[in-house]
Amino acid sequence: MTDPVTPETDLTTGQRSLSAAEHILILAATGLIFAAILQAAPLQSANDRSRWATVWSLVERGTFQIDEIDEYARWSTIDKVRYRDRETDPWHFYSSKPPLLSVIVAGVYAAERWTLGYGLFNHTEFVTRLLLLIVNGLPFWFALRSLCRCMILMGASLPVRMFVAAAAGFGSLLNPYLTTLNNHTPAVVCAMFTIAAAAEILARHQNKTATTHAVQGRVFMALGFFAALTCCFELPAALLGVLTFFLAV
Repeated sequence: MTDPVTPETDLTTGQRSLSAAEHILILAATGLIFAAILQAAPLQSANDRSRWATVWSLVERGTFQIDEIDEYARWSTIDKVRYRDRETDPWHFYSSKPPLLSVIVAGVYAAERWTLGYGLFNHTEFVTRLLLLIVNGLPFWFALRSLCRCMILMGASLPVRMFVAAAAGFGSLLNPYLTTLNNHTPAVVCAMFTIAAAAEILARHQNKTATTHAVQGRVFMALGFFAALTCCFELPAALLGVLTFFLAV
């Protein structure tokens, strides 16, 4: 490890350059994930189907109730709860998964439905793969870039950055999850963005770098926003939110 301020880092402008080798490594890892997503079977598990059922119901029926779609065997899930407001009301099934991710994906699906016209029920493979490329594949690429930039801020040498990026891109426990709709993948991406923002704050503080209020404000906003999202996607990450709060203070 070297001094946090390296020729590759200009903290006054916020520019952090990645080497050509890092760009190639990140593209290779992302390309592998894209290929896996394009070959992934849809509706792989009860967990997966529970979220997709909510996405379909929100866009096609305007409700969180999944009764209608759950009647079909390939869509049926055990990750559901039965609920009604009053004893005189009929029972309805809802996904037992936290709704935030499903609502976000439903927004992406609604945009695809409006532009391309493909439905999640009749074109399940095409739509699920397309949405996973957007909500899993692209964020994975951004997360790897953020990881390398974070290591530059920490003063890591190129061989160290290449090794860590390769491990994260090709050999982490995240990789198998990237072909399904689950809460772990967005949580990891948001956690990486949180750590990158924290590293920049610490680097600026340690080196007493002069920054404008706008630049400093954006970094703190990113820290709080992505830390909060991480906690929402992954409850055990609540400790990360606490730590970032004390760091910000």
